[in-house]
Amino acid sequence: MHAGDVCTADVLDELAAYAPVRAVRGNNDGPDVAAWGAPDALSLDLGGLGVAMIHDSGQAAGRPAWLRRRFPAADLVIFGHSHIPLDHTEQGQRIFNPGSPTDRRRQPHGTLGLLDVADGHLIRAQIVAVTDVAGLHQLRSTPLLAGGQRKRGAPAATPGPLAWFSRFADNPRKGLLPRLSRLSTPWP
Repeated sequence: MHAGDVCTADVLDELAAYAPVRAVRGNNDGPDVAAWGAPDALSLDLGGLGVAMIHDSGQAAGRPAWLRRRFPAADLVIFGHSHIPLDHTEQGQRIFNPGSPTDRRRQPHGTLGLLDVADGHLIRAQIVAVTDVAGLHQLRSTPLLAGGQRKRGAPAATPGPLAWFSRFADNPRKGLLPRLSRLSTPWP
């Protein structure tokens, strides 16, 4: 899932080679992203979990109430635009901004989000700092323990979303991160 500002539809095509892709259009996305099929907003059922996605979620003040009105049936709303990571639950609705792996704005690190959904429930949401290459290697090489912590020195985990990020870390428009293709493997 991509919450907009993909910048070019070619990125979505490449991502689709690894996993099914759902994306919304951001304010930096042109007609090619719309032609690819990215709407301004979307709602979907993700294994029984009601999920909505929009790029611009409005002002920070009043955001949870605005998103609740905009997407009343959604259990989880994913948004982008600010590039500021956020994981917040209010009145039974979780709102989640994964930040940006390529344009960190005023944040200390670029980030991406990992969401684990099973049996209609969001099991875990995690915001992961990705601009530290050593941290990427650590994340890639250690499986999760309860609570989202990783055990140092443990055998390699399934590559999953980090492998996706490692191949597409460099935004073609911004070019802020080096391509980390040596970590790249298809998402199972």
